[in-house]
Amino acid sequence: MKKFISLLKMEHHDFKAWYVIYLLLSIISIYILPSVMKQFTSLMMSVIEIRITFIIISLAILVLLGIIQFISSMRMSLKSKELWLHNSSSIITLLGAKLLYPLFALTGSTVMISSGFYFLGDLLEGTFIQMMNLNLFIMLAMLYGYFLFACVVTIIYAFSKQLKRYIGGFSVLVTFILTMIILTSSDHLPNEGLLAFGKITIDNFENYFPRVTSDMVELTFTMDVYIVQEIALLLFLLACFAIGAKWIERVITH
Repeated sequence: MKKFISLLKMEHHDFKAWYVIYLLLSIISIYILPSVMKQFTSLMMSVIEIRITFIIISLAILVLLGIIQFISSMRMSLKSKELWLHNSSSIITLLGAKLLYPLFALTGSTVMISSGFYFLGDLLEGTFIQMMNLNLFIMLAMLYGYFLFACVVTIIYAFSKQLKRYIGGFSVLVTFILTMIILTSSDHLPNEGLLAFGKITIDNFENYFPRVTSDMVELTFTMDVYIVQEIALLLFLLACFAIGAKWIERVITH
């Protein structure tokens, strides 16, 4: 456990500046830029509506930042083979620390950015508990999105490194094309399959979230979640991560 914490501290030392700088830029965009834009431009939106737009954009970019940081950390470590070959920790532990650090960073950053929802005046009507529920829902959705993409990226990255041995720099292009084909094909898969059990309709919980009073901003929760499907997806993602990690180990040790 101490070794794993040390690995997390190494990640924090190397990448904490990414999140600090991004948080500063997000705070400026959320609290200062809307007033400046309203004063010097002819936007039809109010300052509050501009602010909530920047909050949503900042949160979306934050997930992307976490994925990019995870990939960058893997790339940096792969360049130092000694770090991998002579480390007493397993490859899954080493990559696991790189996978988990953005989760912790995203959690703290999301709390700070989504606190902007408390400063939207009459745009959001709700109690303090409803606002807390909204922030918690957003944070869980972002962490889920990051974890999904990061696990898939691990196995895609391993495939790209393996392919690079045979076709060199063209491996990036081939990997990108194959990924796009797989993503396009996945759109044709049925939404409900054999594991569609334990249905939870999110819109049943609308009363637990604040209400939006503007016609320009819409907050809806019209989606269904199947518990069995989500558990199966979680196990599949963990399998993708484990396979990708062992595949990367095989590539760099042969």
